Formats: sequence, structure tokens, C-alpha cells
Amino acid sequence: MRTTLISGVADVLTGLAALVLFVVGDNYFHVGADLRSAVIALALLYLGAGLVRGRGRPASAWLKGLLVGSGGSLVLLILGWGSLPHAVLAVLLLVANVFTVCGVRVRHLWAAQAAARGGIVALASLAALVALTVATIPTLATRIATRQTSAPAPAFSISRFDGTAVSSSDFRGRVVVLDFWATWCPACRRELPELDKLYRRYQGNSKVSFWAVDVQKNGETPGKALDFIKKAGYALPVAFGSEKGLEELHVESFPSLIVIDTGGKVRLVHTGYDGSEPLQGVLSREIESLLNEHS
Repeated sequence: MRTTLISGVADVLTGLAALVLFVVGDNYFHVGADLRSAVIALALLYLGAGLVRGRGRPASAWLKGLLVGSGGSLVLLILGWGSLPHAVLAVLLLVANVFTVCGVRVRHLWAAQAAARGGIVALASLAALVALTVATIPTLATRIATRQTSAPAPAFSISRFDGTAVSSSDFRGRVVVLDFWATWCPACRRELPELDKLYRRYQGNSKVSFWAVDVQKNGETPGKALDFIKKAGYALPVAFGSEKGLEELHVESFPSLIVIDTGGKVRLVHTGYDGSEPLQGVLSREIESLLNEHS
């Protein structure tokens, strides 16, 4: 009984260790910046956890795998419930547990002198995951981050670097892309290159207006923002917004991107940024659709 208890504790702790390694890897290598790489990295770690603890009771690969995965899964569920979209959390939990079971199954095959078959199972499972991830994750990430709407934009204003104000009434007759960001926001820094490339495509179109609105909070200053934009070589027009302006536009997190049509209605809201998203394509299609509405 004591041996069984110790083995069970070791199983749970191994699954927890896999999650800790994932978190450490994200801190150093930013694997979580792209949901595709996050899913694949998590699968590899839990496949390894299943391999390490694949022998012993319970004899069922499913029961053993779920036991090994339970430690990390419970912690991931608790930590991720309020910080991750539930669809993403569900994907991560599913991948972690399925690949733990896969690792246990491979270990069973190795113990049965069927190493080649075990290797095929592991490689085939990973290949299927990579194909599924590449095919589905970009669409999932886009759907989670993007919301279509047709609500009138509230009156608001942003400031140019010279202090002159640009009000929402100045945007009438143009499609406007507002991106709220800050230099201290990692996701913002990853999103800006995509937005800058899109801006360069529409730079000569007087019917489209882009503004990268740096938000003055958490120690952010116009000098920091302009220095960042200059060093990166971005052509994006930069403006500055206050926390009050964020409240007017219901911006609650960063980055937040809002597309306003020629009639002053908010048509698209995009929150956050994941490296798997085809952001340029999503925004380009929205801009072209809005331009064609009144052409």
C-alpha cells in the first residue's frame, strides 16, 4: 500500500513538473506567444512525463496517463481559468492528458519488446498533432480574439506628439484602425510589426486612417513610445491616449484594436495578439469590405 501511494504521488508530481517546465520555457523562450508552439511544446513535455512514469500501477494506459497528467492539469485549470480563454484552456488540457496517455502507451510497448512500434505511435501522434495544430489553431485564435459589432463609436479624442488633438469627428468618411498599445506590453510589441506592414499597404489611401495609440499608464511616456517606434523603424502614425479615453472606448486590455467604419460605427474589435493569427489578412478583408460598402 505504501509503495503504491509513493508511486501515485510520484506520478502526480511528474505531471506537475512537466507544467513547471512549460512555464519556465515560456518565460525564457516565449513559446506561449504562438498557440501552435505552445500546444506542441506541451505535448512533448507530457509525452515525456508519460514515458518517465509509464510503468507500474495502474496497468491501464488511460488510467496511468490520467493519473500522471492530473497534477499539472489541476494546476493549469486553476491558474488558467481566469487568465486564458476557456477554449484555449480546454485545448491545452486535452493535449496534456492525451499525450501523457500516449507516453504511457509507448512505455508499455517498449517494455513488451516492441520499441519500433512504440516509436511509430509516438511519431505518428506528434505528426497528427502538428498537422491539426497548423490547420486549426490560427482560425481558433482569430475567433477568440475578434468580435464583429455595429455599435456607434463614442466621442473620443487622441493627441499627436505635438499636443494637438484628433477627435472622433475628424475620422468621419474614413475607415479608421486604432491600435491601443504600450511599450511595456509584450503582446503589443509582437503585434506592431504586423500592423506596420498593413499600414504601409494603405499608406497612400486617403480613405483609410491608422493610429497606434500609446496609452499613458504604468509609467508610459510619449518619449518612451516614440523612441521605441523610431528604433523599430515603424512608419505607423503614433498618437497618445489617456486612461479616460480607454474607458470611453471600453478598452480593458492590451493590445486592443478597433476598426471604425466611415459612418462612425465600431465594426470590429480585436483583443490581444497570438502569433498564429493571420492578423493582416483579417484586418485587410475588413477594411476592404468597409471601403466597398460606400463605393
